[in-house]
Amino acid sequence: MVDTQTGKPVTGFDEAHTQRFHLLLASRDLTRFLHEHPTMAKDGTWTYRATFPAGGDWWVYGDVAPTGKGSRILVAKISVHGSPPSGKSMAAPNRGPFTQSGLTGRIEGTVPVGEMTTLRVRLTDAKTGKPAGNTQPYLGATGHLMIIHEDGSTVVHSHPKEDAAQRALVKKGEILFTARFPKPGRYTAYAQFKRAGAIKTLGFTLEAK
Repeated sequence: MVDTQTGKPVTGFDEAHTQRFHLLLASRDLTRFLHEHPTMAKDGTWTYRATFPAGGDWWVYGDVAPTGKGSRILVAKISVHGSPPSGKSMAAPNRGPFTQSGLTGRIEGTVPVGEMTTLRVRLTDAKTGKPAGNTQPYLGATGHLMIIHEDGSTVVHSHPKEDAAQRALVKKGEILFTARFPKPGRYTAYAQFKRAGAIKTLGFTLEAK
């Protein structure tokens, strides 16, 4: 990354949720999603060796916080050799339920345009149907919610409050996120949680009006 005013590489970054760089990768149709963490060399070059699950066009989002300048998300596009995504999407065509590796999730809440809103993700065990109250902290947070507009140009990275009220809700399998949807349209929301030592990614579709 380069400072547009000085033309010099940026090498100082603040940590956010244990990482200095959150790399979000999404296929153009938003049916595939990856959340990774590159490493930085002394010259300010970030690298990550990725294995893409499908070819075609992909969105690349860099969630970073240059030292003292606050958080920002950088957006780019790349083309990956190979066949485009096919088969089952990583996101439900609606608010759920969506199941991955024994964990089922549903997302609730209103989605107004331009206003802060609260989204509740309810987690249950896929076998028993009982609340999944045994998730673990992941990257310093109860959960992560990445929300991407259908045109790919807008992305929101949200986390729950880490307070006593949220800790009590976790035991009931409920996670609260706050977010603002800046413009109308369809959004794909990817929620990530850690359970039994493994990362679970649950995708949902929301319509902002």
